[in-house]
Amino acid sequence: MILTNLILLAGALGSGSGANDSKPKVEWTAPESYFGGGAFVVHVVLSTGTDSASVPAWAMEASAFTLNGKPLGGKRGEGSIELLPNTRFSIDLDLAPVLAKAEGFDGKDFKLGYAKEFLGGEEKGVRVMQAAEKGLDFMKMPVEELSNYHVIMSTNQGDMEIECWPDVA
Repeated sequence: MILTNLILLAGALGSGSGANDSKPKVEWTAPESYFGGGAFVVHVVLSTGTDSASVPAWAMEASAFTLNGKPLGGKRGEGSIELLPNTRFSIDLDLAPVLAKAEGFDGKDFKLGYAKEFLGGEEKGVRVMQAAEKGLDFMKMPVEELSNYHVIMSTNQGDMEIECWPDVA
């Protein structure tokens, strides 16, 4: 009797076979700044509510991202992944190696998007920055030049940019 009830309950919840056109909820974050030569790790979370959702396999790859509206990478994975109801799937991807080779990346600020043709969503602006030359002595630098440098402090809550005002300090 209990087994029969469980099977009927599962059937009532829609766990039977069949195509599911439901899309997951997506949340993604990317650093606001990209430092040439460093890591650029994006974090993606796909989640479902009471319904399952089908996600294309390429949504788990760097090629799911766009750089100024154009795909960031080559061949996309085939197939799909079925996320069961009440699932939370997260992935971290370092896009730096792909960015370095991307067509259209010219070392300037850019807009980054994620799986726009599948999930829609917004693009996020990313500033491109370069680290100061190794061994640069700020104490010997003319005061006028100091304002050309900013300090980026990376924390687990995001980056903080510190602007130097040598004429005030």
